Amino acid sequence: GTPLTVFEAMSMGLPIVCADLPYARWLCGEGGIYFDPRNAESAWQAIRELEQRLAHGWAPDWSTALDMLHEAFEAVRVAENHNQQLEAAAEEARRLHRAESLAYQERIAALESRIVLAETRATEAETWLERFHTAVVEGFDPRRRPSSGRS
Repeated sequence: GTPLTVFEAMSMGLPIVCADLPYARWLCGEGGIYFDPRNAESAWQAIRELEQRLAHGWAPDWSTALDMLHEAFEAVRVAENHNQQLEAAAEEARRLHRAESLAYQERIAALESRIVLAETRATEAETWLERFHTAVVEGFDPRRRPSSGRS
């Protein structure tokens, strides 16, 4: 049977005759009766073994296997819960990263605006200094002075 079928049989305390596959060995351990799924004679031998065991009063005890399965299911549940918490934390980290990134982008834009303004002011100051220089040079150039009438 499938793993679910094997689990259901265990839950009801039924004997299990199943194909000798890794999942079945893991689930049933020594309590299962196994056959080669490619060999019909092997299946008949497993059924005869079941008949002999039952004739001698054998009843499977799946309590250890069921406890192990419950522990495995609990471990999966805990792992899934942990995974959900990690996914939530990762999403929060991404959200914070986006917010910080946006804040940095806004700060960079503000600094770029200040740089443009500073460059504009520097250009205006250079222009003013050039005019001032020209005015000073022309103001002290004797050739450019108006004559005072003294000779």
